[in-house]
Amino acid sequence: MLIRAPYGYIRGADGNLIIDEEARPNVELIFQLCIEGNGPRKISRILAEKKIPSPATLEFQRTGHTKRYHPDTPFYWPSATIACMLKQDTYLGQTTNFKTFKPSYKSKRMIKNPPEKQVTFENTHPAVIDRDTWDMAQKELSQRHRPTRTGEMALFSGLVYCADCGSKMYHRRSAGWTYEQECYTCPATQNRIKCTAHYIRVVVLEQLVLQNLQRVMAYVKDDEDEFVRRVMQNKLSAQMAEQEQAKRQLEKQLRRIAELDSIIQRLYEDHVTGKLTEERFTKLSRGYEQEQADLKSSVESLRELVSTMETEEVNIQSFLKIVRKYTEPTELTPLLLHEFVEKIVVHAPDRSNGRRVQQIDVHYNFIGEIDLSPEYIKTNT
Repeated sequence: MLIRAPYGYIRGADGNLIIDEEARPNVELIFQLCIEGNGPRKISRILAEKKIPSPATLEFQRTGHTKRYHPDTPFYWPSATIACMLKQDTYLGQTTNFKTFKPSYKSKRMIKNPPEKQVTFENTHPAVIDRDTWDMAQKELSQRHRPTRTGEMALFSGLVYCADCGSKMYHRRSAGWTYEQECYTCPATQNRIKCTAHYIRVVVLEQLVLQNLQRVMAYVKDDEDEFVRRVMQNKLSAQMAEQEQAKRQLEKQLRRIAELDSIIQRLYEDHVTGKLTEERFTKLSRGYEQEQADLKSSVESLRELVSTMETEEVNIQSFLKIVRKYTEPTELTPLLLHEFVEKIVVHAPDRSNGRRVQQIDVHYNFIGEIDLSPEYIKTNT
């Protein structure tokens, strides 16, 4: 028995998946809405407003099957259906097997397999969604978004971070506030992490990010070769600095592991000669052995990190592909923001010259941060 084809596909005479051209635009729309920062519930409302038939309605129209069809709500898309579609890697043109398993033949419960135990076969059928769109959608899904009281999603939701403590900054608004008063604040002053109390107004952030994006796009279009060279140089420098730091930490931990071997050996010798009681020996050796086990685990993680950095490449062509889609933007839309920006780092304001001057760092998808001139990234807010 053939498994039902995912929405956006139909099965051909040979049982293989082929693209359903009628449903394909709707799949593309769902992924695009996700990239713009809309969650499954908001996407469901948008599809209903556009009067797009649900998968069950489309099946009824084609086959007459009424099992999942609800005539009173032909345009209702369950948010769970949309969430499932956004995680369905079938749209990449690949097939993943062994996603779930049963703990025993007596059990009816299915358990999700970890990614390393799943097997993926690429190019098994035509793709509906390209890899870049898929990756951006997965990034959006992985970030926590908190809608406002009106049910709308804040433009920078999940993207703004504090430069000092690394905490995600929260959108603040009140019923009596105008849009010009809304801001993002660092929450770390309210918990155990010590950080300076600072904020940035949404309108200022919007202006700064748009200006940054305009400059980057103009840079690409004026001299693409020079832009590519600079991005590669910046990325290489950042990778080398991170790699050196990781290597130093790795060497330090390896030395400590060797020291602990010597300490544990001396403890054992003292215990044998009677210098340490059984209770004291057990307590000390247990503590050192636990420290050594933790260090060995950390060493493995650091080795993987160093290895990853050595083989990591900058996917600059994916960034250039997005740039070529746009002329110079005059406003910061959710689509534009989420297609380009990975995260925004906000620094505490500098009041040393009697004015409130604040800096932001914009990190772009695929290429990271582009270091622009100080007179541009610093502004009086």
